[in-house]
Amino acid sequence: MIQILEKINAVKHYLDDLKKRGVIDAYKVYNRLFSSLDVYVILLDDSINFIEKFNERINPDGRYKINLIVYSKEERDNDEYVADIFEGFEGHEIEYGARFRLNPYFEYKSIRRENGENSIPVVTFYSYKGGMGRTTTMISYAINLAMQDKRVFILDCDLEAPGYLNFFNLSKQVDLNNGRINGFVEYVSDTQFYKDPDVIDIGKYIIDVGQFLTTEHSDKLHNIYIMPAGNLNENESDGNRSYHRIGYLEGLSRINLTNSAVVKKTFRQLFEKVESDIQPDIILIDSRTGFNDIIGNAITYFSDTIVGFFGSNRQTVPGLLQLLDSYKTLNFKLVLVNSILPKGDSGIQSHESFKDLVNGYFSDITDEDKDFPEIFPLFRTGDLEYLGVSSFSDDKYVDYVKNNKNEDYKNIFSSNTLPFNSSKIVSEHISKNGDTCQNYKTITLRNKILQNLKKTFSHITAFAESADISESTFFYRYCMYDLFDENKFLILGYKGTGKTYLYKALADSNKKEESKKIANEIVKRANILRRSRHQVEVTPNLHFIDVISINPGDNRFIDFNNIDIDAKNRRDF
Repeated sequence: MIQILEKINAVKHYLDDLKKRGVIDAYKVYNRLFSSLDVYVILLDDSINFIEKFNERINPDGRYKINLIVYSKEERDNDEYVADIFEGFEGHEIEYGARFRLNPYFEYKSIRRENGENSIPVVTFYSYKGGMGRTTTMISYAINLAMQDKRVFILDCDLEAPGYLNFFNLSKQVDLNNGRINGFVEYVSDTQFYKDPDVIDIGKYIIDVGQFLTTEHSDKLHNIYIMPAGNLNENESDGNRSYHRIGYLEGLSRINLTNSAVVKKTFRQLFEKVESDIQPDIILIDSRTGFNDIIGNAITYFSDTIVGFFGSNRQTVPGLLQLLDSYKTLNFKLVLVNSILPKGDSGIQSHESFKDLVNGYFSDITDEDKDFPEIFPLFRTGDLEYLGVSSFSDDKYVDYVKNNKNEDYKNIFSSNTLPFNSSKIVSEHISKNGDTCQNYKTITLRNKILQNLKKTFSHITAFAESADISESTFFYRYCMYDLFDENKFLILGYKGTGKTYLYKALADSNKKEESKKIANEIVKRANILRRSRHQVEVTPNLHFIDVISINPGDNRFIDFNNIDIDAKNRRDF
């Protein structure tokens, strides 16, 4: 933790204690612009040397930039300036000050986006580190959808390291080379320069993938539209090769992506234009890596689904846990891809460890009724390493995706969390013929069951021998109803199977109200079962007797001499 935040916590802890003891009435702490603290205090007891003790405890030797300003209660009551400092402070004693970047990571705790806010589903592909296969998977998903006649709009927001040049031969795209088409950075810069951004022709910033390709798949690739990060192609025609690159860097240096309001407005304007002019079925965003404002805003404000790519190493853990924290709080769906895994047993073991990490952390941080994220492996594939090399042509790549040659992609694209996955398309087709279809993945169902069990078992805090019997932690099982079958009189089970807890619930039923509820409920359910078998119902006048006592020095486990004779002679137990 950085020093100034640790010191803020120390100040808060110290002043909260003094407030409880009646030494001070109120306080306010401001983290100022250039990392200094202003601490305002209303002092109730001026007989103590508060300033000296504060500095001795919080700012020894004056080593930190902390300004302590002390007022009396009378000064606050009679001076408007002093009163304004403390007005509305209750519960907000700490002002952490302005941030220059990454505001969405701190603001999202108070934000709840409503479902259906986007008229078109927005899916953001994100990786905390580079080289995770994020962009290649996203492009492959776009091809997969295009082959199913879905119109796809791709926005490349990996602004510092755009990755579109490896796909569809875009490095040779004529309109990019001559500057007739640019990209996202130029679009944002231009919208800030125009008085009326609505007059901008968005077609000058978007590439129709099928327009300039002469392949057998061109008709399907017309369904894919890409807004690249910008124009980084070499300008070879007039000798000024760096012309587009320098223009891109100039634009990138000027656009403000740290202001959440500006980013939200920019993306909303863009989405509206795309919806109007392109009419896509889905919008895919390729985010940059690490902690950054693009993914922060995407997660917080406008993504319906996040597809996160993380390796099985410690380097990616901070980004993974931060994404899980966001998922707990915000309203988006989450797919996790564990990449790039080595082939063989080591890759399989790494993936199992990754799943354990995700499921363990997610179980710890959430008590909400929220689905566990879907988790998929992505193993290293030699074929895809040739992307961008002439030997691996566009036709080969499209065929590779179209014919489901990558089993990992096939599984990821079939995720129930993604729009237009193959199972949903089958469902749509079946539904049109009057049938219904549901497809639940085993991992999703398993995680849901485990999540519910976790909530229930979290209330059980002791072993049965020392636990109080509570109906809220009692499980009614089918086999319990046979306890009242005269032909079955022994309860058998290995250690930890619930024998003691069951016995205590029955044995205490004549004394404790909670145990009586359990016994009566078992009787009620047993009678339902017995009636279905045309058997005589169980009498409600039951007596449960402790026969689990060991007689020292005797070979018998049950000491029948301790059983009440009258009760033993009756037939109603």
